[in-house]
Amino acid sequence: MRLFFAILFFPIVSNVFGQKAQHLHEQSTQDGLHLTFVISHTFIPETTVEGKSTIAVPSFGFDVEYFFPGRFGVGLHNDLELLIYEVKEDESTFIQREFPVLLTADLLYKLRPDLIIFGGPGIELERERDIPVVRLGLEYMAHIGETLTFSPILSYDYRINAFNSFSVGIGIGFGL
Repeated sequence: MRLFFAILFFPIVSNVFGQKAQHLHEQSTQDGLHLTFVISHTFIPETTVEGKSTIAVPSFGFDVEYFFPGRFGVGLHNDLELLIYEVKEDESTFIQREFPVLLTADLLYKLRPDLIIFGGPGIELERERDIPVVRLGLEYMAHIGETLTFSPILSYDYRINAFNSFSVGIGIGFGL
């Protein structure tokens, strides 16, 4: 029975210990400037006359990130929402948002070489009213070759004294 477990777990254990050196090499080659184009949907919980619902707003994004040697980085995450929509601010007030642009300056932290958590302050710019924002998110950066990346991205935007939203997107990026 012990031989069975040894044969079963040997490939897993050897693979885990063997990847440690590979991760150190990956971290050093993936540092530096990284540009990502993102297509996403922003989901906005909305209160209407009929009750609560969620609207999905398509958006485009462009992210500029710089990774320092090690685990930290900084990034500018920019999103353009592609619809005109209205959300209820309080019992009697609705605010209309026309193609708002969301800009955030984020701190990036690599949980693993391919898994990044990010967060930071920002602002949502719109003709009627600008809203301060705090963004938190998670990005899985799958590397395709030396410089190309494919990244599923989840983020939550807390708009101060306004509505909140979360986004699900796909990014295609490249490192310089």
